[in-house]
Amino acid sequence: MSFSSKRSMLKIPGQLFAQTDYISAIDNYKIGGLIAVSFIIGLCYYNFRNRRKASQLLLAYQQEINLKNDSLQNLVDKQTKLLSEKEFLIKEIHHRIKNNLQVITSLLSAQRNYLQDESAIMAIRDSQNRIQSIALIHQKLFQSDTVAMINIQDYVAELIKFLCETFHVNQRIKFNINVPEVKLDIAQAMPLGLIINEAITNIIKYAFPDNTPGIITLSLADCEDGYYQFKISDNGIGLPSGFDLSSTSSMGMTLIKGLGEQLGGIVSIQSSNGVHFSLRFPVARSPLPNREEYV
Repeated sequence: MSFSSKRSMLKIPGQLFAQTDYISAIDNYKIGGLIAVSFIIGLCYYNFRNRRKASQLLLAYQQEINLKNDSLQNLVDKQTKLLSEKEFLIKEIHHRIKNNLQVITSLLSAQRNYLQDESAIMAIRDSQNRIQSIALIHQKLFQSDTVAMINIQDYVAELIKFLCETFHVNQRIKFNINVPEVKLDIAQAMPLGLIINEAITNIIKYAFPDNTPGIITLSLADCEDGYYQFKISDNGIGLPSGFDLSSTSSMGMTLIKGLGEQLGGIVSIQSSNGVHFSLRFPVARSPLPNREEYV
Protein backbone atom coordinates (compact mmCIF):
# COMPACT_ATOMS: atom_id res chain seq x y z
CA MET A 1 0.00 0.00 0.00
CA SER A 2 1.40 3.31 -0.93
CA PHE A 3 2.11 6.10 1.52
CA SER A 4 -0.52 8.44 -0.01
CA SER A 5 -3.21 5.79 0.37
CA LYS A 6 -2.37 5.42 4.03
CA ARG A 7 -2.64 9.22 4.56
CA SER A 8 -6.07 9.39 2.93
CA MET A 9 -7.29 6.53 5.10
CA LEU A 10 -6.09 8.36 8.18
CA LYS A 11 -8.08 11.52 7.17
CA ILE A 12 -11.40 9.71 6.84
CA PRO A 13 -12.03 9.14 10.59
CA GLY A 14 -11.36 12.84 11.32
CA GLN A 15 -13.85 13.88 8.68
CA LEU A 16 -16.36 11.44 10.09
CA PHE A 17 -15.95 12.93 13.56
CA ALA A 18 -16.37 16.47 12.18
CA GLN A 19 -19.53 15.49 10.32
CA THR A 20 -20.94 13.87 13.44
CA ASP A 21 -20.30 17.00 15.49
CA TYR A 22 -21.96 19.14 12.81
CA ILE A 23 -25.03 16.90 12.73
CA SER A 24 -25.22 16.94 16.54
CA ALA A 25 -25.03 20.72 16.57
CA ILE A 26 -27.83 20.93 14.02
CA ASP A 27 -29.93 18.52 16.06
CA ASN A 28 -29.27 20.59 19.17
CA TYR A 29 -30.31 23.75 17.34
CA LYS A 30 -33.47 22.05 16.16
CA ILE A 31 -34.30 20.86 19.65
CA GLY A 32 -33.56 24.29 21.06
CA GLY A 33 -35.69 25.90 18.36
CA LEU A 34 -38.52 23.52 19.05
CA ILE A 35 -38.28 24.26 22.76
CA ALA A 36 -38.22 28.01 22.08
CA VAL A 37 -41.18 27.76 19.70
CA SER A 38 -43.06 25.64 22.23
CA PHE A 39 -42.30 28.19 24.96
CA ILE A 40 -43.49 31.05 22.77
CA ILE A 41 -46.63 29.15 21.83
CA GLY A 42 -47.20 28.43 25.51
CA LEU A 43 -46.80 32.12 26.39
CA CYS A 44 -49.15 33.11 23.59
CA TYR A 45 -51.72 30.60 24.77
CA TYR A 46 -51.31 31.76 28.37
CA ASN A 47 -51.79 35.39 27.31
CA PHE A 48 -54.75 34.37 25.18
CA ARG A 49 -56.38 32.61 28.13
CA ASN A 50 -55.72 35.59 30.43
CA ARG A 51 -57.13 38.02 27.91
CA ARG A 52 -60.11 35.80 27.32
CA LYS A 53 -60.71 35.53 31.05
CA ALA A 54 -60.27 39.30 31.45
CA SER A 55 -62.70 39.88 28.57
CA GLN A 56 -65.24 37.59 30.19
CA LEU A 57 -64.85 39.42 33.52
CA LEU A 58 -65.20 42.78 31.79
CA LEU A 59 -68.27 41.54 29.97
CA ALA A 60 -69.75 40.30 33.23
CA TYR A 61 -68.97 43.64 34.92
CA GLN A 62 -70.45 45.53 31.97
CA GLN A 63 -73.62 43.47 32.14
CA GLU A 64 -73.84 44.09 35.87
CA ILE A 65 -73.32 47.82 35.33
CA ASN A 66 -75.95 47.85 32.59
CA LEU A 67 -78.40 46.10 34.89
CA LYS A 68 -77.71 48.63 37.65
CA ASN A 69 -78.03 51.51 35.18
CA ASP A 70 -81.34 50.13 33.94
CA SER A 71 -82.52 49.73 37.52
CA LEU A 72 -81.39 53.27 38.36
CA GLN A 73 -83.05 54.66 35.24
CA ASN A 74 -86.28 52.90 36.14
CA LEU A 75 -86.07 54.37 39.62
CA VAL A 76 -85.42 57.85 38.19
CA ASP A 77 -88.34 57.46 35.79
CA LYS A 78 -90.60 56.41 38.65
CA GLN A 79 -89.45 59.34 40.78
CA THR A 80 -89.95 61.74 37.87
CA LYS A 81 -93.42 60.36 37.31
CA LEU A 82 -94.24 60.68 41.01
CA LEU A 83 -92.95 64.26 41.08
CA SER A 84 -94.97 65.11 37.99
CA GLU A 85 -98.08 63.59 39.54
CA LYS A 86 -97.41 65.41 42.81
CA GLU A 87 -96.92 68.71 40.97
CA PHE A 88 -100.12 68.12 39.04
CA LEU A 89 -102.02 67.38 42.26
CA ILE A 90 -100.62 70.48 43.97
CA LYS A 91 -101.60 72.62 40.99
CA GLU A 92 -105.04 71.05 41.04
CA ILE A 93 -105.32 71.91 44.74
CA HIS A 94 -104.41 75.55 44.01
CA HIS A 95 -106.96 75.58 41.20
CA ARG A 96 -109.71 74.22 43.45
CA ILE A 97 -108.83 76.63 46.25
CA LYS A 98 -109.05 79.50 43.78
CA ASN A 99 -112.45 78.25 42.60
CA ASN A 100 -113.69 77.86 46.17
CA LEU A 101 -112.57 81.39 46.99
CA GLN A 102 -114.43 82.61 43.91
CA VAL A 103 -117.55 80.87 45.21
CA ILE A 104 -117.14 82.64 48.56
CA THR A 105 -116.73 85.95 46.72
CA SER A 106 -119.91 85.29 44.76
CA LEU A 107 -121.82 84.46 47.96
CA LEU A 108 -120.63 87.70 49.53
CA SER A 109 -121.67 89.57 46.41
CA ALA A 110 -125.12 88.02 46.61
CA GLN A 111 -125.35 88.92 50.29
CA ARG A 112 -124.33 92.48 49.52
CA ASN A 113 -127.34 92.90 47.26
CA TYR A 114 -129.65 92.44 50.26
CA LEU A 115 -127.94 95.07 52.40
CA GLN A 116 -128.96 98.67 52.81
CA ASP A 117 -126.30 99.86 55.24
CA GLU A 118 -123.51 101.49 53.27
CA SER A 119 -120.83 100.64 55.83
CA ALA A 120 -121.85 96.97 55.75
CA ILE A 121 -121.72 97.01 51.95
CA MET A 122 -118.22 98.52 52.03
CA ALA A 123 -117.09 95.95 54.60
CA ILE A 124 -118.26 93.09 52.37
CA ARG A 125 -116.60 94.61 49.31
CA ASP A 126 -113.33 94.98 51.22
CA SER A 127 -113.61 91.34 52.27
CA GLN A 128 -114.19 90.36 48.66
CA ASN A 129 -111.04 92.22 47.62
CA ARG A 130 -109.01 90.47 50.31
CA ILE A 131 -110.30 87.11 49.18
CA GLN A 132 -109.52 87.98 45.57
CA SER A 133 -105.93 88.91 46.45
CA ILE A 134 -105.55 85.42 47.96
CA ALA A 135 -107.31 83.74 45.04
CA LEU A 136 -104.97 85.48 42.64
CA ILE A 137 -102.00 83.90 44.45
CA HIS A 138 -103.43 80.42 43.92
CA GLN A 139 -104.28 81.24 40.31
CA LYS A 140 -100.66 82.29 39.68
CA LEU A 141 -99.35 79.12 41.30
CA PHE A 142 -101.70 77.04 39.16
CA GLN A 143 -100.52 78.77 35.98
CA SER A 144 -96.79 78.87 36.78
CA ASP A 145 -94.14 76.27 36.00
CA THR A 146 -93.32 75.95 39.69
CA VAL A 147 -95.77 75.18 42.47
CA ALA A 148 -94.18 77.22 45.24
CA MET A 149 -92.76 80.43 43.73
CA ILE A 150 -94.62 83.44 42.36
CA ASN A 151 -93.39 86.13 40.00
CA ILE A 152 -94.31 89.12 42.13
CA GLN A 153 -94.10 91.52 39.16
CA ASP A 154 -96.96 89.82 37.31
CA TYR A 155 -98.92 89.36 40.52
CA VAL A 156 -98.75 93.05 41.47
CA ALA A 157 -99.78 94.13 37.97
CA GLU A 158 -102.84 91.85 37.99
CA LEU A 159 -103.81 92.82 41.53
CA ILE A 160 -103.67 96.54 40.67
CA LYS A 161 -105.72 95.89 37.55
CA PHE A 162 -108.36 94.07 39.60
CA LEU A 163 -108.57 96.86 42.20
CA CYS A 164 -108.86 99.52 39.50
CA GLU A 165 -111.76 97.62 37.93
CA THR A 166 -113.41 97.09 41.32
CA PHE A 167 -113.32 100.79 42.26
CA HIS A 168 -113.89 102.05 38.70
CA VAL A 169 -110.70 104.09 38.78
CA ASN A 170 -110.49 104.43 34.98
CA GLN A 171 -107.79 106.98 34.11
CA ARG A 172 -108.31 109.16 37.18
CA ILE A 173 -105.44 107.60 39.11
CA LYS A 174 -102.14 106.83 37.45
CA PHE A 175 -100.01 103.94 38.69
CA ASN A 176 -96.23 103.93 38.46
CA ILE A 177 -95.11 100.35 39.11
CA ASN A 178 -91.41 99.65 39.53
CA VAL A 179 -91.38 96.02 40.64
CA PRO A 180 -88.71 93.72 39.16
CA GLU A 181 -89.19 90.06 38.26
CA VAL A 182 -88.68 88.71 41.76
CA LYS A 183 -89.95 85.27 42.72
CA LEU A 184 -91.26 84.90 46.24
CA ASP A 185 -92.35 81.86 48.16
CA ILE A 186 -96.08 81.57 48.78
CA ALA A 187 -95.37 82.14 52.48
CA GLN A 188 -94.12 85.63 51.64
CA ALA A 189 -96.25 86.39 48.59
CA MET A 190 -99.52 85.80 50.46
CA PRO A 191 -99.07 88.40 53.24
CA LEU A 192 -97.39 90.82 50.84
CA GLY A 193 -100.37 90.57 48.49
CA LEU A 194 -102.78 91.28 51.34
CA ILE A 195 -100.68 94.28 52.42
CA ILE A 196 -100.73 95.66 48.89
CA ASN A 197 -104.49 95.14 48.71
CA GLU A 198 -105.08 96.99 52.00
CA ALA A 199 -102.74 99.85 51.15
CA ILE A 200 -104.03 100.43 47.61
CA THR A 201 -107.65 100.07 48.73
CA ASN A 202 -107.21 102.73 51.42
CA ILE A 203 -105.43 105.07 49.00
CA ILE A 204 -108.12 104.76 46.33
CA LYS A 205 -110.90 105.27 48.90
CA TYR A 206 -109.45 108.12 50.95
CA ALA A 207 -106.41 109.78 49.31
CA PHE A 208 -108.23 111.44 46.42
CA PRO A 209 -111.64 112.75 47.53
CA ASP A 210 -114.21 114.12 45.10
CA ASN A 211 -112.72 112.06 42.25
CA THR A 212 -109.60 114.18 42.08
CA PRO A 213 -106.78 112.74 39.96
CA GLY A 214 -103.68 111.33 41.58
CA ILE A 215 -100.56 109.22 41.27
CA ILE A 216 -99.72 106.03 43.14
CA THR A 217 -96.19 104.65 43.02
CA LEU A 218 -95.18 101.11 43.93
CA SER A 219 -91.60 99.86 44.06
CA LEU A 220 -89.68 96.83 45.25
CA ALA A 221 -85.91 96.93 45.66
CA ASP A 222 -83.28 94.47 46.81
CA CYS A 223 -81.26 96.21 49.51
CA GLU A 224 -78.42 93.68 48.99
CA ASP A 225 -78.18 93.16 52.74
CA GLY A 226 -80.62 90.25 52.89
CA TYR A 227 -83.71 92.48 52.84
CA TYR A 228 -86.28 93.77 50.36
CA GLN A 229 -87.67 97.29 50.54
CA PHE A 230 -91.27 97.60 49.37
CA LYS A 231 -92.77 101.08 49.06
CA ILE A 232 -96.18 102.52 48.20
CA SER A 233 -96.69 106.28 48.01
CA ASP A 234 -99.30 108.68 46.72
CA ASN A 235 -99.70 112.43 46.24
CA GLY A 236 -103.09 112.62 47.93
CA ILE A 237 -104.35 114.53 50.95
CA GLY A 238 -102.29 112.48 53.42
CA LEU A 239 -103.23 110.98 56.76
CA PRO A 240 -105.38 112.69 59.38
CA SER A 241 -103.57 114.92 61.84
CA GLY A 242 -102.25 113.01 64.83
CA PHE A 243 -102.31 109.64 63.09
CA ASP A 244 -100.32 107.00 64.99
CA LEU A 245 -99.80 103.57 63.42
CA SER A 246 -99.11 101.90 66.77
CA SER A 247 -102.42 103.04 68.26
CA THR A 248 -104.73 102.80 65.25
CA SER A 249 -107.61 100.34 65.48
CA SER A 250 -108.85 100.26 61.88
CA MET A 251 -109.17 96.87 60.21
CA GLY A 252 -106.88 97.74 57.31
CA MET A 253 -104.03 99.15 59.41
CA THR A 254 -104.29 96.31 61.90
CA LEU A 255 -103.95 93.82 59.05
CA ILE A 256 -100.97 95.67 57.59
CA LYS A 257 -99.16 95.66 60.95
CA GLY A 258 -99.92 91.98 61.61
CA LEU A 259 -98.95 90.86 58.12
CA GLY A 260 -95.75 92.91 58.28
CA GLU A 261 -94.81 91.13 61.49
CA GLN A 262 -95.66 87.81 59.86
CA LEU A 263 -93.13 88.63 57.15
CA GLY A 264 -90.56 89.42 59.81
CA GLY A 265 -90.49 92.96 58.49
CA ILE A 266 -90.67 96.54 59.68
CA VAL A 267 -93.63 98.72 58.65
CA SER A 268 -93.46 102.50 58.58
CA ILE A 269 -96.05 105.04 57.38
CA GLN A 270 -95.36 108.75 56.93
CA SER A 271 -97.58 111.58 55.78
CA SER A 272 -95.82 114.31 53.82
CA ASN A 273 -97.30 115.48 50.51
CA GLY A 274 -99.28 112.28 50.51
CA VAL A 275 -98.86 108.97 52.28
CA HIS A 276 -95.59 107.05 52.11
CA PHE A 277 -95.77 103.41 53.15
CA SER A 278 -92.62 101.32 53.56
CA LEU A 279 -92.10 97.65 54.37
CA ARG A 280 -88.63 96.23 54.92
CA PHE A 281 -88.64 92.43 55.09
CA PRO A 282 -86.04 89.66 54.75
CA VAL A 283 -85.39 88.07 51.37
CA ALA A 284 -85.84 84.60 52.83
CA ARG A 285 -86.71 83.29 56.24
CA SER A 286 -85.59 80.01 57.73
CA PRO A 287 -87.64 78.15 58.48
CA LEU A 288 -90.58 79.45 56.46
CA PRO A 289 -94.00 79.24 58.08
CA ASN A 290 -95.99 76.09 57.63
CA ARG A 291 -97.60 76.20 54.20
CA GLU A 292 -100.74 74.55 55.54
CA GLU A 293 -101.79 77.81 57.12
CA TYR A 294 -102.21 79.22 53.59
CA VAL A 295 -103.89 76.22 51.99
